[in-house]
Amino acid sequence: MKFNFKLGADVQCKEEQHGKLAGVVVEPGARRITDIIVKEGLLFTQAHVLPLALVQSAFEEALYLSISSHEVDQYPEYRTTVYEHPAAGYEGAGGGMSYSDMAGGRDPIVPMVKEKIHEGIATGHVLLDSGTPVHNLDGSIGKVEHVIADRVSGTITHLVVHRGLIFAERLVIPASTVEDLGAERILIAGANEMLDQFAHYTPESMDRVLAE
Repeated sequence: MKFNFKLGADVQCKEEQHGKLAGVVVEPGARRITDIIVKEGLLFTQAHVLPLALVQSAFEEALYLSISSHEVDQYPEYRTTVYEHPAAGYEGAGGGMSYSDMAGGRDPIVPMVKEKIHEGIATGHVLLDSGTPVHNLDGSIGKVEHVIADRVSGTITHLVVHRGLIFAERLVIPASTVEDLGAERILIAGANEMLDQFAHYTPESMDRVLAE
């Protein structure tokens, strides 16, 4: 059996429900889940990074942990910080070239880049959440909804991708088709005509995937 991490699913501790599954932390090279992000609260939210070893089982409806609710606070808090910095090549405005001269004496216009910092997870690891986009050679396919992983090693075996709005569908995509797994997007091989080979997410199809 495998873990079925449905993003947004209830997280159940020993004695009570404790928040929602906000995301999974992945080591990109090994494509292995190392941690999960559990978000608590509605208005004043906080989130914690919990090691995969604490997960006893994970189903579509809920994820079950081996610890009590009061133990969650012992683990690192997860935060995101967004900051702006000059684009590459503009870091030292005035260093080696006169931006004032280039702009006719006016203050230079320096392009800025926004970067999101994920505090609480290991450097080089990436977070997959419900906003993570999935692309192929033709462009956007949809967004990650489930991450299926081996319950012993944590290795990702499949992704369930939510595709479309009005006529929405969920595709079960084998991890073997993933060419790049990054913080900003997941890229899978091929173009749109390949999408027909992927199974649709149904209780029957997932029973087969989880039992493999």
